[in-house]
Amino acid sequence: MLRDKVDPRTYKIRGALTDAGQSSSEFVRLDAYHPMFGQYASAADTHAYRFYYDGRAYEFVLRHLELPNAASYARFSMRLAREGFRVLHCNSVTEHLSAGMIRWGRLPVVTEVYDLTSLYEVTNIRTLFTRKGRRLRGPRKWMLDHVIRNVLRWERVAHQQAAGLVYTSRHMLDYARSEYSISCPSVVIPNAVYGKLLPHEADPDKLSLIEGGLHLVYTGVIRDSESGHHRDICDQLDKISQGDVITHIYPIIPEPERDRVVRRLRGNKQIRWHEPLPYHELYRELGRYDAGLVLLAHHDAALLDLALPNKIFEYVAAGLPVLVSPYKPLLEFIRDYDCGQPLDQLGDAASFHPHRVPFREEFTIEHYIPELISLYDSIGR
Repeated sequence: MLRDKVDPRTYKIRGALTDAGQSSSEFVRLDAYHPMFGQYASAADTHAYRFYYDGRAYEFVLRHLELPNAASYARFSMRLAREGFRVLHCNSVTEHLSAGMIRWGRLPVVTEVYDLTSLYEVTNIRTLFTRKGRRLRGPRKWMLDHVIRNVLRWERVAHQQAAGLVYTSRHMLDYARSEYSISCPSVVIPNAVYGKLLPHEADPDKLSLIEGGLHLVYTGVIRDSESGHHRDICDQLDKISQGDVITHIYPIIPEPERDRVVRRLRGNKQIRWHEPLPYHELYRELGRYDAGLVLLAHHDAALLDLALPNKIFEYVAAGLPVLVSPYKPLLEFIRDYDCGQPLDQLGDAASFHPHRVPFREEFTIEHYIPELISLYDSIGR
């Protein structure tokens, strides 16, 4: 499994593969982006690799321009082949790893896609070039056009020339099939929980029984980007957390935006702040609350109509019903598993009557691993 940086999804998949008796290794180029995930990058489980043009000073070049590391891709792929690896399972922001290993490597490549570059990263690139109201013209406009053409070319290569595809939702895979000529086998492995980390002891007492009120929980990224992003949810959190509704947040906040997020939310006494927790601790904590929040702002709508966030699986695996923003995959999830309500039909969160969601194997990553193993076997013979 080849990555730019440590990420929790890879940890879950790799752990479940190991539990199923499969030999797998993870190679990571950069450090974890948050200390919370650092424990998943132990020396025994994760290996570092480096390209010739590497390090944060070169990240924009590496991820967005013509592949500057052709020799590095070729050398690394040959090294892995000599060491007996059969398949490279690649994921990166922009598909530079998959495209590079397909074009210059020696092993079959499985492309794993979290968020389609054409629906997400292209927007981020445009924002980067046009921030502070800059008008694009001359060399700067040429560079923007060149970068976008290049990352879209990588996306096409990573889909149409891959030996296999892994997606996080059926909607996203269906969209990719409508855009590209895909002939390779593909599987959907949603952002489910690693079942091995779920607690086995009795649920903790609900805070609502101890203190009264309705106690909601939100885990994950909170932003105040100023330029518009689907994680700009400060207003939603503030409006929900009123009266008898107490919202507990376990936030991951991009450092440049931390002060803005804190200023916007600290004044609301119905919002309680907690430090982000590793998975095994978080799963124990979630049982204290009445329902989980899956909040998404009205940006990147084309992407959000395809994506299924990991937090919805975390909540329901802990038995919590969910209150969700009204995007298609989320609405289908709560309908299929009878596990919550859309926020736009709720009126007031205080009127929500929580219930325990029955546990299902589909909430765990282990449920989907046999299909991934079959994919590996079919292309790595």
